[in-house]
Amino acid sequence: MSDIVEKGQESESTYVRFGEIVRNLRMKAGLTQTQLSKALAEYGLDMRQNTITKLEKGARPTTLKECIALAQALGMQPAELFQQAFPATAVHSNELQRLLAKEAQLDRELDEVESQVSKTSEKLETLRLAHSKLVEQIWHVRREIMQLEGSANGDD
Repeated sequence: MSDIVEKGQESESTYVRFGEIVRNLRMKAGLTQTQLSKALAEYGLDMRQNTITKLEKGARPTTLKECIALAQALGMQPAELFQQAFPATAVHSNELQRLLAKEAQLDRELDEVESQVSKTSEKLETLRLAHSKLVEQIWHVRREIMQLEGSANGDD
């Protein structure tokens, strides 16, 4: 029987097997549950030791974000963890790896664009200030011209 159940239904045996694999990988890495919890925090995931216990016992489902952080904290690529946990998905691992690489590339591109937007915004603000000063100077010069023209015409 496949561990991947159709239409979003989840199998408890999937949780149990995933938990066993996480426990084995954690132990292979020489980490305690507390150490794994601290390692996960470095990847932006707040998962306490008691939550890791539940996960390893198969008593708790795991989100995709958690799976990715677990893989990273255990020193592996997310696709490797998925391959071990869900052999039926191994045929999709190349696609998953490709998508994860594409996501990383797009994140880098987004960071670069955001940096350029920030720099452009700073330049735009500098140009606005320069424009405002020039408009003010022109207004003063035109006022002086009008005063000179008025005095030349005897409007004093």
